[in-house]
Amino acid sequence: MKKIKFIFKNLSLSTKFTLYLLFVITLFCFLFSTIIYYFLKNQAMEEARREAELLITQIDALGDYVKEELRPSLFRFFKESNIKEDFILEAMSTTHIRTKVMRRFKTKFVDYDYRRVSLKPINPQHLPNDFERKILKNFMQNPEIKRWENIVDFNKDKYLVVIKPIHVEKECLVCHGKTKDAPKSLLKIYPRKEDFHWKVGDLMGLEAIYVPLERWLLEIKHIAITTFISGMLTVILLLITIEGVFWTIVGKPIKKLTVHFRNIISGNVPLSQRLEVERGDEIGELLQSFNQLANHLFEAQEAIKTYAQTLQTIFNHITDPLALVNLNCKVEVSNRAYQEWISQKKGPVFNTECDPLKADQNKTCPIALIRRVIETQQPVSEYISSTEGGYYYTHLYPVFDQTGKVIKVVHYVEDVTEKKKIEEQMAITEKLAAIGQLAAGIAHEINNPLGGIILCLNNILKTSMDEKTKNQHIELINQGLSRIQNIIKVLLDFSRTTELNLRVCEIKDLIENVLKLINYYLKEKNIKLKIELEQKLSPVYLDSNKIEQVLLNLILNAVDAMENSEEKVLTIKVYHKDGKMFIEVSDTGSGIPPHVAEKVFDPFFTTKPLGKGTGLGLFISKSIVEQHGGKIWFTTSEKGTTFVVEIPLEGRRIHEG
Repeated sequence: MKKIKFIFKNLSLSTKFTLYLLFVITLFCFLFSTIIYYFLKNQAMEEARREAELLITQIDALGDYVKEELRPSLFRFFKESNIKEDFILEAMSTTHIRTKVMRRFKTKFVDYDYRRVSLKPINPQHLPNDFERKILKNFMQNPEIKRWENIVDFNKDKYLVVIKPIHVEKECLVCHGKTKDAPKSLLKIYPRKEDFHWKVGDLMGLEAIYVPLERWLLEIKHIAITTFISGMLTVILLLITIEGVFWTIVGKPIKKLTVHFRNIISGNVPLSQRLEVERGDEIGELLQSFNQLANHLFEAQEAIKTYAQTLQTIFNHITDPLALVNLNCKVEVSNRAYQEWISQKKGPVFNTECDPLKADQNKTCPIALIRRVIETQQPVSEYISSTEGGYYYTHLYPVFDQTGKVIKVVHYVEDVTEKKKIEEQMAITEKLAAIGQLAAGIAHEINNPLGGIILCLNNILKTSMDEKTKNQHIELINQGLSRIQNIIKVLLDFSRTTELNLRVCEIKDLIENVLKLINYYLKEKNIKLKIELEQKLSPVYLDSNKIEQVLLNLILNAVDAMENSEEKVLTIKVYHKDGKMFIEVSDTGSGIPPHVAEKVFDPFFTTKPLGKGTGLGLFISKSIVEQHGGKIWFTTSEKGTTFVVEIPLEGRRIHEG
């Protein structure tokens, strides 16, 4: 079946048209011949019924004549003429006369037959056969049936059989009643000793006409077959003519169009070459439309070539590495920068095939990032550092197929080594700016113990005292020096320039270290401090020095925001949620205006007076938090502003640098 479908699909249009037409007309001829056959068959059946009805009517008329006229006349004649004969079979028996007449009828119409039978006939030859017994039984069981008619097969021939039941009438009992009443002449011919026990109205027998149908049915079949064959021969001649006309008008120009199209595909003919149009009909319009389409495609092809060259030029002149990578980590398309990085073995680029699904998804490498893109179906961007001291910001964007499945990724890499160095320098600058703001507070913190130390030294040098008092003064000097040393240590730790040093830290300790630097400043500004720490805070893996810098920047900004507030409350809140730690720094200032809110994280943007701020604090804080795999954002209103720092506790990805 599949082979037939394949062959049919590859046939020419004219052949398909001819085959379709042949099928339709053949089906039409078949249906038409079948209709003719059944119509003629019904007509023949009606004709057979009419003939059977004529025969039955004629035979019944003959029987009625014998029964009503001839037989009574002979009985009177025998009686008036004193003739001893009382019954003449050939003249007085309706059954005998009907049978003899039909025998003479059959000499010309051999296939016709007439049967008059009874279950108890006078003449034994009139006993019913098996078929007639069944009909008699049916008449007995269904006395309301007055006539039975059907088509029956006898000796491989078909007959229309019409059967009528014979019921006992009063006149019938003369011959078919008691033996003593029966004509003597009849008893001599058909002797019997027993009486018939018929009563008027009893089913006595049946009368059947057999009309042959085989000859008519054969003629009807011959007519139907002849009609079908004649129709098919006419159809074949018609199809040959139609095929020739169709090929000339439709097939030939379409074949020309097909050959021209194949030559274009194979490259033997340019797309710009036009077909000659010599007709104004639909085929001519088709050829003209093809020429217009080919011209449009030619122009589009040339435009695509130009665009492709332009895009390739732009692609190659992108200074950052850019490539299309499949899921086996194989680079399919790349620009010059990417190819140079591969040859130089520089940065996080793909240079060998691999299986991303086998990579450790907790690692920060291009292969693991592909796995994350496949699993999340979202773009991924990460900072990656190299052993040579380089820093790279790598981006992977998914490419989907029609079903929404990731099939490739676009890989884009930024070399941010210089940017990182600049950020570190800016961080140092911001630290120095913060230290400048804290200078007065730090001086006060150092000046208090220093005054005590000087006083104790003067007492020791200028006053006579016992050993115990002297030791007490020395202990006070020691305590003051330790306090100064602690303040200087915290200051040095804060201002020290270091790489990202990740270690397990207690967030409570970080907050206390920052407050050691800021306590005097808060008191001087009349700031009320509220600390809200969750009872069981988990240790966090981070760079304590840089997070302290973030906290200090946020606190200083909060203090500045409350400069003109009546109620000055600084709130520091720390809690856990969904595997992350959240640090909130809130103030009771007037909030951040909308035009300022969208720029607060921009570098060098500040609303502070000239010389008081660098505009780098929040920018650097955001950078530090993102390096720790976290986020920073804020909410603001007329009642104050809250900055939120989010740092992952587990399953996080920490970026070095």
